[in-house]
Amino acid sequence: MRLVVIPISRTSSRRAFLYCLPTKPAAGAPEVKPTIQERVVSKASSTWRSFEQSDTSWKKKLVAWGNKMVDTIDYREHSLKSVMSIAAYDRHHPAETNSSRNVTISHPARASTGKDILLAEVRRLAAEGAPRHRSKMISAIVLSPFTIPFMLIPIVPNIPFFYLAFRAWSHMRAMQGAQHLQLLLKENRLDFAASEKLDEIYDSAGSADAGRVNKLLQPKTPDLATELNRAIRQVRKLEESDSEQEIDLASSRSTLVDEVQKAVKDANAASAGIDADAPTPTQPRADPISAEQGTIADGERAKTAADVQADGTKAAISRDVAGSDVSGKVSAAEQQRNKTRARIGLHK
Repeated sequence: MRLVVIPISRTSSRRAFLYCLPTKPAAGAPEVKPTIQERVVSKASSTWRSFEQSDTSWKKKLVAWGNKMVDTIDYREHSLKSVMSIAAYDRHHPAETNSSRNVTISHPARASTGKDILLAEVRRLAAEGAPRHRSKMISAIVLSPFTIPFMLIPIVPNIPFFYLAFRAWSHMRAMQGAQHLQLLLKENRLDFAASEKLDEIYDSAGSADAGRVNKLLQPKTPDLATELNRAIRQVRKLEESDSEQEIDLASSRSTLVDEVQKAVKDANAASAGIDADAPTPTQPRADPISAEQGTIADGERAKTAADVQADGTKAAISRDVAGSDVSGKVSAAEQQRNKTRARIGLHK
């Protein structure tokens, strides 16, 4: 077993592709009988190849959908899945013991990332992969019974069940590969070896190029070339997505800064307006409610005074009228008396 770790960008190991190249058994080694799992996987692979060569419409659509689905699988899962499990390695290499199980990791010679950085990347891949794929494997197994109703559909196979079965198997293989890497890291059985030949896959900008990968690796290691090209496509999409998110984040920050500046400006203007309307220390600010109440009280007092004055005037007028009536009556009485006296004098 030989490992290859290739940073997608020669100047950074942030996203590196790891792949396991199986080694052939030693000469004279006994033939290893395949397990049930290996026979099922072999049968599924041959069935899928027959679907790819079929002219049936639904098989062609299924193959096209399946290829798109495989392209969406995280390239790190393909990396871990390529690593042989501990049990499989022991069966295929029974003569080797744990003390002699040294695994070589080839990497580009001119990569700016050193051995320690690549080792940290492999360690992170194994540490994160084991629990992640274990949980996803359990989820696929739990969901598989819910696909039983699809078995009632005639002619067409139970595609959802086969999909979940494939995903459960894929996560199981990735989990086993991560566990094998963890064992090798724990026992310090990884030997790094620089390869000048791998430098040829990078372009002038320092990024892995699909065309160079096909030219260099396709003839001898077609599986490695296929998986590496898939990893390159996924990393390019991730980098584009990160760039778009950075642009959106910068725009959001700029908008937020403008809004904060506007809010501060409005707050300062409002504070200046409140200070201008505030009363001076020598002139207390009048309470509008108290002023209104004072105005009402003044009005009531003025009204009361006016009423008193009007009542006095009415009383005076009444007295004058009453006095003039009495005077008139007295004058009339005196005139009547004088007339009476005059008549009495004439009779005398």
